Amino acid sequence: MKITLKKNVLLLPLFVLACAHEAPTPKKEYHWTSLSEKGFTGNSLKVLKEEKGFQNDGGFENLETHKTPQPDKKTDGIQKIVLIGDTGCRLKESKWGDSYQNCKDSKEWSYASVVEKIAAEKPDLIIHVGDYHYRENCSEGKVCRNYTDTIGYGWRSWEADFFAPSEKGFATAPWIFIRGNHEDCKRAFAGYKLLTEQKWGQNCLAYEKTEYIQVGNLLLVNLDTASISDRAETPENEALWEQQFKDIEKKLAETSTKQVWLISHKPVTGLVVDDKGVVDTTNPNLQKAFLKSGLKSKIEFMIAGHIHNTQLLQAEGFPKQIVVGNSGSALDQSKELMAREKIVGKKIGALQVKDFFSDTKSEHSFGYATMTKSADGAWELAFKDLDGKTTFTSLQTALPAMKAEKKKSKTKKK
Repeated sequence: MKITLKKNVLLLPLFVLACAHEAPTPKKEYHWTSLSEKGFTGNSLKVLKEEKGFQNDGGFENLETHKTPQPDKKTDGIQKIVLIGDTGCRLKESKWGDSYQNCKDSKEWSYASVVEKIAAEKPDLIIHVGDYHYRENCSEGKVCRNYTDTIGYGWRSWEADFFAPSEKGFATAPWIFIRGNHEDCKRAFAGYKLLTEQKWGQNCLAYEKTEYIQVGNLLLVNLDTASISDRAETPENEALWEQQFKDIEKKLAETSTKQVWLISHKPVTGLVVDDKGVVDTTNPNLQKAFLKSGLKSKIEFMIAGHIHNTQLLQAEGFPKQIVVGNSGSALDQSKELMAREKIVGKKIGALQVKDFFSDTKSEHSFGYATMTKSADGAWELAFKDLDGKTTFTSLQTALPAMKAEKKKSKTKKK
Protein backbone atom coordinates (compact mmCIF):
# COMPACT_ATOMS: atom_id res chain seq x y z
CA MET A 1 0.00 0.00 0.00
CA LYS A 2 2.74 2.41 0.89
CA ILE A 3 4.64 1.70 -2.31
CA THR A 4 1.50 2.09 -4.46
CA LEU A 5 0.60 5.39 -2.79
CA LYS A 6 4.08 6.72 -3.40
CA LYS A 7 3.91 5.86 -7.08
CA ASN A 8 0.54 7.59 -7.46
CA VAL A 9 1.82 10.69 -5.74
CA LEU A 10 4.81 10.82 -8.07
CA LEU A 11 2.69 10.29 -11.18
CA LEU A 12 -0.03 12.81 -10.29
CA PRO A 13 1.83 15.99 -11.40
CA LEU A 14 2.66 14.35 -14.76
CA PHE A 15 -0.98 13.36 -15.23
CA VAL A 16 -2.13 16.93 -14.52
CA LEU A 17 0.42 18.36 -16.96
CA ALA A 18 -0.64 15.93 -19.65
CA CYS A 19 -4.29 16.88 -19.25
CA ALA A 20 -3.43 20.57 -19.35
CA HIS A 21 -1.50 20.08 -22.56
CA GLU A 22 -4.21 18.00 -24.23
CA ALA A 23 -7.09 20.41 -23.39
CA PRO A 24 -5.83 24.02 -23.30
CA THR A 25 -8.20 26.75 -22.18
CA PRO A 26 -9.88 28.20 -25.30
CA LYS A 27 -9.06 31.83 -26.03
CA LYS A 28 -11.72 34.18 -27.41
CA GLU A 29 -11.08 35.58 -30.87
CA TYR A 30 -12.75 38.28 -32.96
CA HIS A 31 -12.40 38.80 -36.71
CA TRP A 32 -13.62 41.67 -38.87
CA THR A 33 -12.85 43.54 -42.08
CA SER A 34 -12.52 47.31 -42.06
CA LEU A 35 -12.62 49.78 -44.94
CA SER A 36 -10.59 52.96 -44.69
CA GLU A 37 -8.63 55.28 -46.97
CA LYS A 38 -6.06 52.47 -47.18
CA GLY A 39 -8.62 50.06 -48.61
CA PHE A 40 -9.80 46.83 -47.00
CA THR A 41 -7.98 45.39 -43.99
CA GLY A 42 -8.57 42.03 -42.33
CA ASN A 43 -8.41 42.28 -38.53
CA SER A 44 -8.00 39.55 -35.93
CA LEU A 45 -7.98 39.93 -32.16
CA LYS A 46 -7.20 37.16 -29.66
CA VAL A 47 -7.81 37.47 -25.93
CA LEU A 48 -4.75 35.97 -24.23
CA LYS A 49 -5.95 36.45 -20.67
CA GLU A 50 -9.49 36.95 -19.40
CA GLU A 51 -10.09 39.88 -17.06
CA LYS A 52 -12.21 39.12 -13.98
CA GLY A 53 -12.60 42.35 -12.00
CA PHE A 54 -15.80 44.41 -12.16
CA GLN A 55 -14.02 47.77 -12.43
CA ASN A 56 -11.89 47.49 -15.54
CA ASP A 57 -9.63 50.17 -16.99
CA GLY A 58 -7.02 47.93 -18.58
CA GLY A 59 -6.64 44.57 -20.24
CA PHE A 60 -5.48 45.82 -23.63
CA GLU A 61 -2.02 44.44 -22.94
CA ASN A 62 -3.58 40.96 -22.86
CA LEU A 63 -4.67 41.13 -26.49
CA GLU A 64 -2.93 39.88 -29.62
CA THR A 65 -3.95 41.77 -32.75
CA HIS A 66 -3.09 41.38 -36.42
CA LYS A 67 -3.96 43.47 -39.49
CA THR A 68 -3.75 42.08 -43.02
CA PRO A 69 -4.24 44.36 -46.07
CA GLN A 70 -6.63 43.00 -48.71
CA PRO A 71 -5.57 44.88 -51.83
CA ASP A 72 -7.49 42.69 -54.28
CA LYS A 73 -10.90 43.49 -52.79
CA LYS A 74 -12.94 46.04 -54.78
CA THR A 75 -15.72 48.43 -53.76
CA ASP A 76 -17.51 48.64 -57.13
CA GLY A 77 -20.13 46.07 -56.11
CA ILE A 78 -21.32 47.90 -53.00
CA GLN A 79 -25.06 48.49 -53.48
CA LYS A 80 -26.46 48.41 -49.94
CA ILE A 81 -25.02 50.21 -46.91
CA VAL A 82 -26.26 49.91 -43.32
CA LEU A 83 -25.88 52.89 -40.97
CA ILE A 84 -25.74 52.48 -37.17
CA GLY A 85 -24.60 54.70 -34.33
CA ASP A 86 -24.44 55.26 -30.57
CA THR A 87 -24.63 51.58 -29.76
CA GLY A 88 -23.19 51.12 -26.25
CA CYS A 89 -25.11 50.56 -23.00
CA ARG A 90 -25.33 53.83 -21.04
CA LEU A 91 -24.05 53.62 -17.46
CA LYS A 92 -22.97 57.06 -16.35
CA GLU A 93 -22.83 59.09 -13.14
CA SER A 94 -22.23 62.83 -13.15
CA LYS A 95 -22.99 66.03 -11.28
CA TRP A 96 -26.03 66.44 -13.54
CA GLY A 97 -27.45 63.09 -12.46
CA ASP A 98 -27.11 59.35 -13.05
CA SER A 99 -28.25 57.58 -16.19
CA TYR A 100 -28.47 53.79 -16.30
CA GLN A 101 -29.61 51.22 -18.83
CA ASN A 102 -30.05 47.58 -17.90
CA CYS A 103 -27.44 46.01 -20.16
CA LYS A 104 -28.83 42.54 -19.37
CA ASP A 105 -32.32 43.41 -20.64
CA SER A 106 -32.54 43.11 -24.44
CA LYS A 107 -35.56 45.44 -24.53
CA GLU A 108 -33.71 48.19 -22.69
CA TRP A 109 -30.38 47.76 -24.48
CA SER A 110 -31.11 46.37 -27.95
CA TYR A 111 -27.80 46.61 -29.81
CA ALA A 112 -27.49 42.82 -30.16
CA SER A 113 -30.99 42.75 -31.70
CA VAL A 114 -30.00 45.53 -34.09
CA VAL A 115 -26.99 43.48 -35.20
CA GLU A 116 -29.26 40.46 -35.82
CA LYS A 117 -31.40 42.57 -38.14
CA ILE A 118 -28.57 44.20 -40.04
CA ALA A 119 -27.04 40.77 -40.62
CA ALA A 120 -30.38 39.69 -42.12
CA GLU A 121 -30.21 42.73 -44.44
CA LYS A 122 -27.09 41.21 -46.06
CA PRO A 123 -25.48 44.61 -46.66
CA ASP A 124 -22.30 45.14 -48.63
CA LEU A 125 -20.96 47.65 -46.09
CA ILE A 126 -21.73 48.75 -42.51
CA ILE A 127 -20.91 52.29 -41.33
CA HIS A 128 -20.78 52.91 -37.58
CA VAL A 129 -20.96 56.66 -36.94
CA GLY A 130 -19.35 56.48 -33.50
CA ASP A 131 -19.91 56.09 -29.74
CA TYR A 132 -19.27 52.38 -29.23
CA HIS A 133 -18.57 52.50 -25.50
CA TYR A 134 -20.92 53.75 -22.77
CA ARG A 135 -20.18 51.66 -19.65
CA GLU A 136 -18.39 54.46 -17.85
CA ASN A 137 -19.44 54.67 -14.18
CA CYS A 138 -21.27 52.46 -11.70
CA SER A 139 -20.42 53.08 -8.05
CA GLU A 140 -20.48 50.37 -5.44
CA GLY A 141 -23.88 50.14 -3.79
CA LYS A 142 -25.74 51.56 -6.82
CA VAL A 143 -28.51 49.63 -8.60
CA CYS A 144 -26.47 49.62 -11.80
CA ARG A 145 -24.29 46.86 -10.31
CA ASN A 146 -27.17 44.54 -11.24
CA TYR A 147 -27.21 45.78 -14.84
CA THR A 148 -23.70 44.83 -15.98
CA ASP A 149 -20.78 42.54 -15.18
CA THR A 150 -18.15 45.17 -15.91
CA ILE A 151 -17.55 48.92 -15.97
CA GLY A 152 -14.76 51.30 -17.01
CA TYR A 153 -12.70 52.07 -20.10
CA GLY A 154 -10.80 48.78 -20.33
CA TRP A 155 -11.02 45.81 -22.70
CA ARG A 156 -13.60 43.89 -20.70
CA SER A 157 -16.10 46.75 -20.94
CA TRP A 158 -15.29 47.30 -24.62
CA GLU A 159 -15.88 43.62 -25.30
CA ALA A 160 -19.26 43.67 -23.53
CA ASP A 161 -20.37 46.95 -25.11
CA PHE A 162 -19.21 46.41 -28.69
CA PHE A 163 -17.10 43.43 -29.73
CA ALA A 164 -19.23 40.56 -28.38
CA PRO A 165 -22.63 41.84 -29.63
CA SER A 166 -21.10 42.83 -33.01
CA GLU A 167 -19.86 39.35 -33.96
CA LYS A 168 -22.68 38.56 -36.41
CA GLY A 169 -22.18 41.97 -37.99
CA PHE A 170 -18.44 41.32 -38.28
CA ALA A 171 -19.22 38.14 -40.21
CA THR A 172 -21.68 39.91 -42.52
CA ALA A 173 -19.83 42.77 -44.23
CA PRO A 174 -16.84 45.16 -43.99
CA TRP A 175 -17.15 48.08 -41.55
CA ILE A 176 -16.19 51.76 -41.65
CA PHE A 177 -15.53 53.06 -38.13
CA ILE A 178 -16.15 56.72 -37.27
CA ARG A 179 -14.75 58.11 -34.03
CA GLY A 180 -17.33 59.40 -31.54
CA ASN A 181 -16.93 61.80 -28.63
CA HIS A 182 -17.11 58.79 -26.28
CA GLU A 183 -13.82 57.77 -27.87
CA ASP A 184 -12.09 61.10 -27.31
CA CYS A 185 -8.94 61.56 -25.21
CA LYS A 186 -10.87 61.90 -21.95
CA ARG A 187 -12.79 58.69 -22.38
CA ALA A 188 -12.60 55.39 -24.28
CA PHE A 189 -9.94 56.18 -26.90
CA ALA A 190 -7.83 53.10 -26.01
CA GLY A 191 -10.50 50.72 -27.28
CA TYR A 192 -11.10 52.76 -30.41
CA LYS A 193 -7.44 52.29 -31.34
CA LEU A 194 -8.30 48.64 -31.98
CA LEU A 195 -10.72 49.73 -34.71
CA THR A 196 -8.99 52.60 -36.49
CA GLU A 197 -6.60 51.98 -39.37
CA GLN A 198 -4.77 55.25 -38.71
CA LYS A 199 -1.46 55.10 -36.87
CA TRP A 200 -1.33 57.02 -33.62
CA GLY A 201 2.20 58.16 -32.85
CA GLN A 202 1.22 59.10 -29.30
CA ASN A 203 -1.11 57.95 -26.55
CA CYS A 204 -4.11 59.86 -27.89
CA LEU A 205 -4.80 62.12 -30.87
CA ALA A 206 -7.15 65.06 -30.40
CA TYR A 207 -8.52 64.31 -33.85
CA GLU A 208 -7.58 61.96 -36.69
CA LYS A 209 -6.84 63.19 -40.19
CA THR A 210 -9.78 63.35 -42.57
CA GLU A 211 -10.05 60.22 -44.70
CA TYR A 212 -11.34 59.97 -48.28
CA ILE A 213 -12.80 56.52 -48.92
CA GLN A 214 -13.77 55.62 -52.48
CA VAL A 215 -16.77 53.27 -52.73
CA GLY A 216 -17.37 52.70 -56.43
CA ASN A 217 -18.41 56.11 -57.79
CA LEU A 218 -19.22 57.39 -54.28
CA LEU A 219 -16.66 59.25 -52.14
CA LEU A 220 -17.06 59.05 -48.35
CA VAL A 221 -15.35 61.87 -46.43
CA ASN A 222 -14.70 60.68 -42.87
CA LEU A 223 -14.30 63.76 -40.63
CA ASP A 224 -13.30 63.21 -36.99
CA THR A 225 -15.54 65.50 -34.89
CA ALA A 226 -14.93 63.72 -31.56
CA SER A 227 -13.22 66.71 -29.96
CA ILE A 228 -15.37 69.61 -31.16
CA SER A 229 -17.56 71.12 -28.46
CA ASP A 230 -21.35 71.37 -28.78
CA ARG A 231 -20.97 74.81 -27.18
CA ALA A 232 -19.33 77.92 -28.60
CA GLU A 233 -15.67 77.39 -29.49
CA THR A 234 -12.70 79.67 -28.82
CA PRO A 235 -11.47 81.75 -31.79
CA GLU A 236 -8.45 79.45 -32.13
CA ASN A 237 -10.65 76.37 -32.45
CA GLU A 238 -13.00 78.16 -34.83
CA ALA A 239 -10.08 78.68 -37.18
CA LEU A 240 -9.10 75.03 -36.85
CA TRP A 241 -12.52 73.76 -37.96
CA GLU A 242 -12.80 76.32 -40.74
CA GLN A 243 -9.52 74.95 -42.07
CA GLN A 244 -10.85 71.39 -41.86
CA PHE A 245 -13.70 72.22 -44.23
CA LYS A 246 -11.46 74.28 -46.51
CA ASP A 247 -9.12 71.28 -46.80
CA ILE A 248 -12.08 69.08 -47.72
CA GLU A 249 -13.19 71.61 -50.33
CA LYS A 250 -9.71 71.65 -51.83
CA LYS A 251 -9.57 67.85 -51.95
CA LEU A 252 -12.97 67.61 -53.65
CA ALA A 253 -11.85 70.12 -56.27
CA GLU A 254 -9.14 67.63 -57.23
CA THR A 255 -11.53 64.69 -57.74
CA SER A 256 -13.98 63.91 -60.53
CA THR A 257 -16.29 61.98 -58.19
CA LYS A 258 -19.82 63.39 -58.40
CA GLN A 259 -21.41 61.66 -55.41
CA VAL A 260 -19.97 62.72 -52.04
CA TRP A 261 -21.14 62.01 -48.48
CA LEU A 262 -19.70 63.65 -45.38
CA ILE A 263 -19.67 61.11 -42.53
CA SER A 264 -18.90 62.22 -38.98
CA HIS A 265 -20.06 61.52 -35.45
CA LYS A 266 -21.48 64.95 -34.63
CA PRO A 267 -24.01 66.27 -37.15
CA VAL A 268 -23.37 69.57 -38.86
CA THR A 269 -27.11 70.27 -38.69
CA GLY A 270 -29.35 68.41 -36.25
CA LEU A 271 -32.16 69.18 -33.84
CA VAL A 272 -32.23 68.51 -30.10
CA VAL A 273 -34.82 69.02 -27.35
CA ASP A 274 -33.74 70.64 -24.08
CA ASP A 275 -35.05 69.86 -20.58
CA LYS A 276 -37.82 72.41 -21.01
CA GLY A 277 -39.08 70.81 -24.23
CA VAL A 278 -37.66 73.53 -26.49
CA VAL A 279 -36.33 72.42 -29.89
CA ASP A 280 -32.87 73.78 -30.66
CA THR A 281 -29.99 73.01 -33.00
CA THR A 282 -26.54 71.51 -32.60
CA ASN A 283 -23.60 71.99 -33.49
CA PRO A 284 -23.26 75.77 -34.14
CA ASN A 285 -19.48 75.47 -34.41
CA LEU A 286 -19.68 73.01 -37.30
CA GLN A 287 -22.43 75.06 -38.95
CA LYS A 288 -20.40 78.28 -38.89
CA ALA A 289 -17.29 76.56 -40.24
CA PHE A 290 -19.22 74.74 -42.96
CA LEU A 291 -20.93 77.92 -44.20
CA LYS A 292 -17.53 79.55 -44.73
CA SER A 293 -16.69 76.82 -47.25
CA GLY A 294 -18.18 76.16 -50.67
CA LEU A 295 -19.18 72.59 -49.86
CA LYS A 296 -22.98 72.85 -50.03
CA SER A 297 -23.18 72.05 -53.74
CA LYS A 298 -20.47 69.39 -53.54
CA ILE A 299 -21.97 67.11 -50.85
CA GLU A 300 -25.21 65.16 -51.28
CA PHE A 301 -25.65 63.78 -47.74
CA MET A 302 -24.14 64.47 -44.34
CA ILE A 303 -24.41 61.36 -42.13
CA ALA A 304 -23.89 61.37 -38.35
CA GLY A 305 -25.08 60.15 -34.96
CA HIS A 306 -24.51 61.79 -31.53
CA ILE A 307 -28.19 62.73 -31.16
CA HIS A 308 -29.90 59.55 -29.93
CA ASN A 309 -32.73 59.35 -32.44
CA THR A 310 -33.28 59.40 -36.20
CA GLN A 311 -33.51 62.53 -38.33
CA LEU A 312 -33.58 63.61 -41.94
CA LEU A 313 -33.14 67.36 -42.04
CA GLN A 314 -32.95 69.85 -44.88
CA ALA A 315 -31.80 73.31 -43.79
CA GLU A 316 -31.18 76.36 -45.97
CA GLY A 317 -27.56 76.53 -47.13
CA PHE A 318 -26.68 72.94 -46.16
CA PRO A 319 -26.81 69.47 -47.74
CA LYS A 320 -29.37 66.96 -46.41
CA GLN A 321 -28.45 65.73 -42.92
CA ILE A 322 -29.11 62.12 -41.84
CA VAL A 323 -28.87 61.28 -38.13
CA VAL A 324 -28.76 57.64 -36.99
CA GLY A 325 -28.09 57.60 -33.24
CA ASN A 326 -30.74 55.09 -32.15
CA SER A 327 -28.90 51.77 -32.36
CA GLY A 328 -28.52 50.88 -28.69
CA SER A 329 -27.78 53.64 -26.21
CA ALA A 330 -30.57 55.29 -24.19
CA LEU A 331 -32.65 57.39 -26.57
CA ASP A 332 -33.06 61.17 -26.40
CA GLN A 333 -36.26 63.00 -25.63
CA SER A 334 -37.99 63.24 -29.01
CA LYS A 335 -41.73 63.87 -28.52
CA GLU A 336 -41.41 67.46 -29.74
CA LEU A 337 -39.64 66.27 -32.90
CA MET A 338 -42.75 64.34 -33.90
CA ALA A 339 -44.60 67.63 -34.44
CA ARG A 340 -43.15 68.16 -37.92
CA GLU A 341 -45.59 70.98 -38.69
CA LYS A 342 -44.04 73.02 -35.86
CA ILE A 343 -40.53 72.60 -37.25
CA VAL A 344 -40.74 72.83 -41.05
CA GLY A 345 -40.52 76.40 -42.30
CA LYS A 346 -39.32 77.69 -38.94
CA LYS A 347 -35.98 79.21 -37.96
CA ILE A 348 -34.44 77.10 -35.20
CA GLY A 349 -31.23 78.50 -33.82
CA ALA A 350 -29.34 79.66 -36.89
CA LEU A 351 -31.04 77.11 -39.14
CA GLN A 352 -33.88 77.84 -41.53
CA VAL A 353 -35.57 74.43 -41.69
CA LYS A 354 -36.92 73.54 -45.12
CA ASP A 355 -37.92 69.98 -44.25
CA PHE A 356 -37.62 67.53 -41.38
CA PHE A 357 -38.53 64.01 -40.31
CA SER A 358 -37.88 61.82 -37.25
CA ASP A 359 -39.40 58.44 -36.40
CA THR A 360 -38.08 57.96 -32.84
CA LYS A 361 -41.48 57.71 -31.15
CA SER A 362 -40.62 56.05 -27.83
CA GLU A 363 -37.76 55.13 -25.50
CA HIS A 364 -37.61 51.73 -27.24
CA SER A 365 -37.51 52.99 -30.84
CA PHE A 366 -34.14 51.37 -31.49
CA GLY A 367 -33.10 50.68 -35.05
CA TYR A 368 -30.79 51.46 -37.94
CA ALA A 369 -30.87 52.86 -41.46
CA THR A 370 -30.05 51.59 -44.92
CA MET A 371 -28.82 53.37 -48.02
CA THR A 372 -29.63 51.38 -51.15
CA LYS A 373 -28.37 52.20 -54.62
CA SER A 374 -31.12 52.32 -57.26
CA ALA A 375 -30.82 51.46 -60.93
CA ASP A 376 -30.20 55.12 -61.86
CA GLY A 377 -27.31 55.36 -59.36
CA ALA A 378 -29.19 57.40 -56.73
CA TRP A 379 -29.11 56.32 -53.08
CA GLU A 380 -32.37 55.85 -51.20
CA LEU A 381 -32.58 56.16 -47.41
CA ALA A 382 -34.72 53.92 -45.20
CA PHE A 383 -35.10 54.03 -41.41
CA LYS A 384 -35.84 50.59 -39.95
CA ASP A 385 -37.00 49.33 -36.56
CA LEU A 386 -36.07 46.29 -34.45
CA ASP A 387 -38.33 44.07 -36.54
CA GLY A 388 -36.50 45.11 -39.68
CA LYS A 389 -39.64 46.95 -40.79
CA THR A 390 -39.19 50.14 -42.82
CA THR A 391 -40.65 53.08 -40.89
CA PHE A 392 -39.66 55.75 -43.40
CA THR A 393 -37.99 56.09 -46.79
CA SER A 394 -36.78 59.21 -48.58
CA LEU A 395 -39.26 58.35 -51.36
CA GLN A 396 -42.25 58.95 -49.08
CA THR A 397 -44.39 62.06 -49.48
CA ALA A 398 -43.58 63.02 -45.87
CA LEU A 399 -40.80 65.11 -47.37
CA PRO A 400 -42.42 66.80 -50.38
CA ALA A 401 -39.72 69.45 -50.68
CA MET A 402 -36.99 66.83 -50.95
CA LYS A 403 -39.01 64.71 -53.36
CA ALA A 404 -39.75 67.70 -55.61
CA GLU A 405 -36.09 68.67 -55.55
CA LYS A 406 -35.08 65.15 -56.63
CA LYS A 407 -37.65 65.09 -59.49
CA LYS A 408 -36.44 68.49 -60.66
CA SER A 409 -32.87 67.22 -60.69
CA LYS A 410 -33.83 64.14 -62.74
CA THR A 411 -35.77 66.34 -65.21
CA LYS A 412 -32.68 68.49 -65.78
CA LYS A 413 -30.62 65.38 -66.55
CA LYS A 414 -33.11 64.35 -69.24
